[in-house]
Amino acid sequence: MHSTIKGQAALYQSVFSTPNGKKVWEDLTRELNPDEIFVRGDADETNVNIGKRAAFIYIDQLLRIETND
Repeated sequence: MHSTIKGQAALYQSVFSTPNGKKVWEDLTRELNPDEIFVRGDADETNVNIGKRAAFIYIDQLLRIETND
């Protein structure tokens, strides 16, 4: 396992830069980036959406890190 953030980013980027990886990222973006996070009257669903969003942000940030020095 890569111990540095740049190492993690390079690993994720190598996966999501392939044609199938791009398709998977598009699917994850739809599934993990809900339009509405807050669900009125449903704290559990709101928390699920918060978790999904956090996973999306984590991956998205790794894909944005410049790994070339």
